[in-house]
Amino acid sequence: EITTNPFMPSVIVTSYKLSTQSEEKIVYNKLDVLEVTKEDLPLIINLATCSFSNPHKIKYRVRIPNSNNEELILDNQNSFQLGKLQPGKNRLLLQASNHNQQWNEEEVPLTIILNTPFWQSSVFRYSLIILFVSVFGYWFQIRHRNHQEQSQVIHEDLTPLLRKKKITKREREVLELVIKGKTNKEIERELFISYQTVKTHLYSIYQKIGVNSRLQLMNTVLGYLKKTNSKA
Repeated sequence: EITTNPFMPSVIVTSYKLSTQSEEKIVYNKLDVLEVTKEDLPLIINLATCSFSNPHKIKYRVRIPNSNNEELILDNQNSFQLGKLQPGKNRLLLQASNHNQQWNEEEVPLTIILNTPFWQSSVFRYSLIILFVSVFGYWFQIRHRNHQEQSQVIHEDLTPLLRKKKITKREREVLELVIKGKTNKEIERELFISYQTVKTHLYSIYQKIGVNSRLQLMNTVLGYLKKTNSKA
């Protein structure tokens, strides 16, 4: 009486070959983890089972869960090649069937670790991003503090001149922004006033200080600040 073979064989790794080596590496013990570098790829792994009944009919299957659940059906071949791996851990699940095509439901895990240079690792990239954000944040704080200190100095040093010229509070706000290099549109947005109102304030400032243009206004005010600071 002919019966179906109920024995479903387990898979073992018998050897592997790295592209950087001329000979195969024989595996004498159970292989759970294999570390390689990018230069070692493509990697060839050879499999075997403990089933000796019609071995030419045994089929193999490889599943890679962390790569879109990719599955390699090897049919009667007992080797497979890996050309691309993700940096870090790559988990493979190996299966085999007997000659009656009954698959062993217990998958054999094999972890392949692709080691990469530190500067190519995700840790390095994340560290670089954190460093950049920290440096930028520090630079922004220093710049903001210097800007506030400069604004305070300008505000205090201009007080005698603006009082003498009878510059109003709003005109002073416009003037200080002009000194900082702001355009009329930027002044409009910053002070929440209309563009025409900005032009009106500027015209009034020109009349009171005795200038005819933005350039003359800048030269007059900056000259006054330089003269004031040199006396101090």
